[in-house]
Amino acid sequence: MAEHTDVGRPVRVGDVLFLRDADYRYGAGDLRLRVTVAPVESPEPGLMVVTGVPVRPRGRDGVERRVYVVAEVLQSPRVRGSR
Repeated sequence: MAEHTDVGRPVRVGDVLFLRDADYRYGAGDLRLRVTVAPVESPEPGLMVVTGVPVRPRGRDGVERRVYVVAEVLQSPRVRGSR
């Protein structure tokens, strides 16, 4: 079985995150978010602030927003997709 090369790699601008409801604060359903600003630590323990644009159906972009994501979720390769 091949190793996933993204394990432990920081989230970068351009990455697309696939977040489940429980992965982010005030989650209102699954969210596909293209990162526009490198994540920074939140003042609240265990959370990271990720700024990006939601990728809507058919690839259309939504309005840029900040999302408070559970920090350990960002280490999981399941949340990252291609640019």
